[in-house]
Amino acid sequence: MIKPEKLSPETIFNTLIPCLPMDSLYGQFESFISEIINQIYSKGYSTETSILASIVEKYNIPYEAGELPILEQYFIRQSSDSDAKSRNPRIDLILPSKSNPKILIESTYQLTTASGQTKKIDANDSLFRAIKEYSMDSGQEVIFINFIDGAGWKSRGFADVSRLVSSCDYAINFNNLGHFEEIIKFYFNK
Repeated sequence: MIKPEKLSPETIFNTLIPCLPMDSLYGQFESFISEIINQIYSKGYSTETSILASIVEKYNIPYEAGELPILEQYFIRQSSDSDAKSRNPRIDLILPSKSNPKILIESTYQLTTASGQTKKIDANDSLFRAIKEYSMDSGQEVIFINFIDGAGWKSRGFADVSRLVSSCDYAINFNNLGHFEEIIKFYFNK
């Protein structure tokens, strides 16, 4: 099996959902999402994380969510008093488990622009560095996938989306979920 290529920042930016028009397309999208969410949403995930989880479940791959203790020593942030402090970030999906992570998935769907988007970009940069440092130290490859979509990211522009794409091994969105399946199948030999 051939390793899936990383999609370019241009591909991700150009395939972001700019908005959901209030017409039949919205109704079709809402119907599609509702069907998937009814099956998974009770687990407390966001819409986009629920969709990704449904794809993972299709291949019988276990997953968890939450803090990943093995990353704590690698994930450093600056506090307001300029002291470096360790922090344990919450991961949206951890495949297959916290004790044996192979793929970490973070999702960010922004319907509108918000000041928190810059913080999200900075946090993703730090998280990606932490994952790579852990991988080097442990000798265990851990892949980081960023799910990026929504009019908020489209409005922020190419530079911000490009930063998100560069701070992960793979970037995906609603328009290339097939690529997500290829990644899952490759790393789990499915």
